[in-house]
Amino acid sequence: MQYIEIFFQTLWELTLEMSPYLLLGFLIAGLLNGLFSKAWLERQLGQRGWTSSIKATLFGVPLPLCSCGVIPTGVSLYKKGASKGATTSFLISTPQTGIDSILVTYALMGWAYAIVRPIIAFITGIFGGYFVDNFDKVTVNTKETTSSIENVTKPSKQHWFDRIFKYAFGTFLQDISRWLIIGLVLASIISMLVPEQFFEQGILSEPIIAMLIVLVASVPLYVCATASVPIAAVLLMKGISPGLLLCF
Repeated sequence: MQYIEIFFQTLWELTLEMSPYLLLGFLIAGLLNGLFSKAWLERQLGQRGWTSSIKATLFGVPLPLCSCGVIPTGVSLYKKGASKGATTSFLISTPQTGIDSILVTYALMGWAYAIVRPIIAFITGIFGGYFVDNFDKVTVNTKETTSSIENVTKPSKQHWFDRIFKYAFGTFLQDISRWLIIGLVLASIISMLVPEQFFEQGILSEPIIAMLIVLVASVPLYVCATASVPIAAVLLMKGISPGLLLCF
C-alpha cells in the first residue's frame, strides 16, 4: 500500500511541477513551427561548409522533434543539397533537447541543467558535423528533389493563429503525449522501488563504470527529450551524480 501511495504521489507532484512550463513549451513549439517552415530550413542549409553545420545546429537545438520525427526532416534537408556535415549536425542536436524540454528541465531541475543541456547538444552537433565533413569527402548530389518540397510549400488558407494552436495542442501534443506519460510512469516507478542514495553505493559509486552502465542503459531507451526529464529528476533525488545525470 505504501508503494502505491509513493507512486501516485510522485506522479501527481511531477505533473503539477511540469504542467505550466509544458504548456508554455507547447505554445512556443507552435510558434517555431509557424515561423520556421521545413522549406525555409532547407533553403538556409542547402550549402556545403562549416557555416551550414553551425546553422543546422542552431536551428536544431530549439526544435521540438524526437529522434524518429527528426529523420524525415533530415532526409529532406539532405535531398535538397545540404552537406552531410550539416545534416549530421541537425540529426545529432535536434532530438537531444527542444524548447519544451528546456522549460520542463528548468521546472524540475533548475537553470543549471536547463542551460547545460542545449549547450551540450550544440557542441556535439557541431563536432559531429565537423567529423563527417572532414572524413567523408564524397560529393553531395545537389540536384533538388522537388516533389516533396512542393507539397510543403503550398500556401495554406488557414489563419496563422489557428495553425500555431493546431500544431502546438494538436499535432505536437499527440506526438509527445504517449512518451511523456511513459516518462512520468517510469519516474514514479523508480521513485517507488529505488531506495534513497542507491546510486552512491557499490559499483555505481565508481564514476567511469557508472557512466558506462548509464550509457548502455539509456541509449536504447526510447523516450523523447521532454519525457526523459521527470526520470532524470527522480534519479537525482535517488543520489545520482550531476555528471551521470547529464550522461543519461
